[in-house]
Amino acid sequence: MISIQEAMERIWARLPEKKRETLDISESTGRVLAHQVTAAEPSPRFTNSAMDGMAVRFEDLQSLPVELSIVGESRAGVPFQGIVQNGQAVRISTGAVLPQGADTVIPIEDCQVEQSRVKVLTAKKKGANVRKKGEEFESGEVLLASGTTLFPEHLALLAAQGIQRVEVYARPRVVLLTTGSEVKSFKEEIADYEIRDSNLLMLGEAIKLAGGALVVSDRLPDDFSLTVQKLKEAQNKADVIVLSGGVSVGPHDHVKKAAAEAGFSEVFWKVNQQPGKPLFFAASDNTLLFGLPGNPVSAFMSMAHYVYPVLRRLQGFDDDRAVCVARARSRLEINKKRAQLLRVRLEKTDEGWHFIPLKRQGSHMITSISQADGYIVVGPVETIEKDETRNVYLFPWRKSYGLC
Repeated sequence: MISIQEAMERIWARLPEKKRETLDISESTGRVLAHQVTAAEPSPRFTNSAMDGMAVRFEDLQSLPVELSIVGESRAGVPFQGIVQNGQAVRISTGAVLPQGADTVIPIEDCQVEQSRVKVLTAKKKGANVRKKGEEFESGEVLLASGTTLFPEHLALLAAQGIQRVEVYARPRVVLLTTGSEVKSFKEEIADYEIRDSNLLMLGEAIKLAGGALVVSDRLPDDFSLTVQKLKEAQNKADVIVLSGGVSVGPHDHVKKAAAEAGFSEVFWKVNQQPGKPLFFAASDNTLLFGLPGNPVSAFMSMAHYVYPVLRRLQGFDDDRAVCVARARSRLEINKKRAQLLRVRLEKTDEGWHFIPLKRQGSHMITSISQADGYIVVGPVETIEKDETRNVYLFPWRKSYGLC
């Protein structure tokens, strides 16, 4: 039996190279860029006006006020075609091309316009209110580094450059299988000796929230040959296989042997933790396999602590689980055989965030996760004093709900 830390180290060591795919930028929000993006053209693309006003030659403004002849207009999308000469001005709109010959824009509020004449009342300096070509960046400059998570502001930059498609890290394809002849769909009527399958829904939604592409979601009876068949089929469809149940030592627990028969090599089985001791991890040439315990809480905690970070890493994210530094609201004594993934809820006071362990911690008690905000990792025998600070790992999908 290995430690939690060693289990994670062995998992990271078996991670394959991240896959890539090319997407239209409109489909790339939230994805991680797999290459560096450089500017195809300068920004601005042309010298233009920062204000509505008059485009003039600054040398004409040495003695103010001064009257100039209005010889045309430069509008956004319709540039003035001539050359501004001494004694001339051109009406100009914000964003319009600065006419050749002009070097300064006078705001319209600093002008008096009468038909084809303009009196310039004040002027600041040469080049005022002009956006020069390339002043933001020049062609060839790095705009986005590889590893950037793309959000709307990044897409605006790409679109402004005319970049239509980008290469991003692919979403891992995931096959999810729950096992157990006693497990039935929660939509069906069940007998007294049967159990409603909450894992298939819970784990499937967690996989989606992690960004995984759930390609198969199915339920298997306790059948060795069928389990082998499904695992062989899954290797052709998935980057990651997640099973729940069938990983212990009972006569009907087939997952470990079926995985070996299907060509997987065991990396570890059993972690010194509670819940989730029977966690099984194996790998083939192209596919990772997680065998989670069948108890819902054990399955959920194994998903949150092990599978979720793997799915994120395969998409180019670092370990982006939200961690809240909080203080113990009361003294806590742990005296167990195994390290604890202790479910806690968070409470905000005038003194900051505190964590409170839930009273119900059984691996079969779903309220120990449904009423929790996250968990702390503590040793088998450990005392946490009142107000002692600990890292609380928020359930990853809750990090945007105002906690910490």
